[in-house]
Amino acid sequence: MAGSVTWLTSPRQLGFTIGTGPSGLFAPSDDLIGASALAQGGLLVDQAAVDAAIKIGDDGRVDRVRARDGVTLDVDRARKAIRDGIAANARRIELPTRPTVPRIADDLVEAAFAHASRLLAGDGPYLSARHGDRFWTFNRRDFAALLAIEPAKPGTPARVTVDAAVATRFLQSVAPVLARAPRNARVAVENGRAKLLDDGQPGQSLDVPGSLAVLRRAIASDARQVALAVNQIAPAIGGGADLAKLDVSELIEKGSTALGGAIPEKRHNIKIATERLHGAIIMPGETFSFNNTVGPTTLEAGFKWGYGITTVGEEIKTIPSVAGGICQVATTLFQPVFWAGYRLEERYWHLYWIPSYASRGIVGLDVTVDEEAGLDLKWVNVSSTPVVIQAAFNDQSVSFMLYGRKPGWKVEVAKPVVTNVVPPDRTPVYEEDPRNAWPKRLLIEEARDGFDVEVTRMVTTEGAEPRVLKMKSAYQPSRSVTLIGIQGKPPGAKLEDALPPGTPTPAIKITAQPNRPATPRSGATTPEATVVAGTPRTIVTATPRPATAGTPLPTSRPTSPTATVAAIGTITPTPRRASP
Repeated sequence: MAGSVTWLTSPRQLGFTIGTGPSGLFAPSDDLIGASALAQGGLLVDQAAVDAAIKIGDDGRVDRVRARDGVTLDVDRARKAIRDGIAANARRIELPTRPTVPRIADDLVEAAFAHASRLLAGDGPYLSARHGDRFWTFNRRDFAALLAIEPAKPGTPARVTVDAAVATRFLQSVAPVLARAPRNARVAVENGRAKLLDDGQPGQSLDVPGSLAVLRRAIASDARQVALAVNQIAPAIGGGADLAKLDVSELIEKGSTALGGAIPEKRHNIKIATERLHGAIIMPGETFSFNNTVGPTTLEAGFKWGYGITTVGEEIKTIPSVAGGICQVATTLFQPVFWAGYRLEERYWHLYWIPSYASRGIVGLDVTVDEEAGLDLKWVNVSSTPVVIQAAFNDQSVSFMLYGRKPGWKVEVAKPVVTNVVPPDRTPVYEEDPRNAWPKRLLIEEARDGFDVEVTRMVTTEGAEPRVLKMKSAYQPSRSVTLIGIQGKPPGAKLEDALPPGTPTPAIKITAQPNRPATPRSGATTPEATVVAGTPRTIVTATPRPATAGTPLPTSRPTSPTATVAAIGTITPTPRRASP
């Protein structure tokens, strides 16, 4: 037996044989005594020493394991005890044991246990990571997952630190929220020279290694708030000396659309969007985004209720929409971009055709935009020199000019191919408008044909394969729709009472409720391809992608003064919510 452990054996199992001597047995050499029995005894007796340790549970509970001595069979002394016991005809032999000492004593984990317990004490908040006005707060479970215990080693105490994998996943989820592209300076073009309007703004990206180090320091010092580290990204063109390398000596292309009978709210929205585009610089290789450049299109950003085209069930309708009218701005800018031959990345058309958007007699060169619905206008400056956008707005029209150096390539546009013409239903439609006073009338749609159109553009550069763009658009037929204001409508008055004498009885009565237009059933033009020997390839179209719900938006960058015809002021933007 050894301690409280007892087991039965025999001299034969212990290695003894018949021989001479007081016991009548022959004793083997020491190294052969009871090999199997001693091994069995070791299994029964040995208890490993327990190292001190701490553990943080998923629920944030901090547990500790105290150090504990172990015990093991003292084999050398056990052999002697067996020899002596057999010689004395003993029926019971006490085998000696010896203690084993743990590698990690309690004092090596005391400080880490106290530290972890302190960090996870109370009801929180446990940690808040922030940058600017953005912040993320950790609850108890998430904070516990963020913590890690660096185990003690002999002579080195345990330490509370950050789980690098967990922290990295958190930082990678935060990075897109804090990312901001640099904004180049904005300039006005005067007498072939660039005049600074705005110095631009540096971009930023989350510094993941730096922020990981910040988190580690915060945990080590019991800090409850940390400022995440970011990298600043300088704009390609800033103020001062950067303007000297900006060549704006040539007018590359221009485009203009008439405002005609645009309502005051639409004119207001067009003016704001135009101001935000004026002076933008697109560097060689850079992709221009209409939505990113214009920024937020909300009431808080200064836009007003206008009208936008959308689908309601199976119908195409024009309904009240915040920032209604900015599609005309996108269309007007798109036209010089198209005629100049820059590469198109993304473009969506309207649900029905608007004749005033024809460019140089060609239909199918319109654009609809809606940041919230994921509809954007994007094009790439594939030339070797910067392009500067200049904009002008007055009572009659909105215009865009592209300045820089002419690319030197040849642009050819074929006559558009129009197919599938569908005549409209010309029955007048009258709808109630709760936003306007009785009996104000506003014509918001005119009956026009629906049709499909394909426009082919070929851009040829000496010594290179041509770029061919086959741009398809599909327009639905529109109806003649007039809104009639019903604010203050006399009791008992009928909708037709607001119409001039002799007007046909209204065909439809629908109350138009202000709303953000749903995603239009239009298509996106994919990036054009370089085509061998000028062979056109049809551009694939796709349903517009919806905006991701709940995605955090970065803090919007401020707008800058511009030099359009009308007086222009700075508008403080808010998170983006655009409508066509």
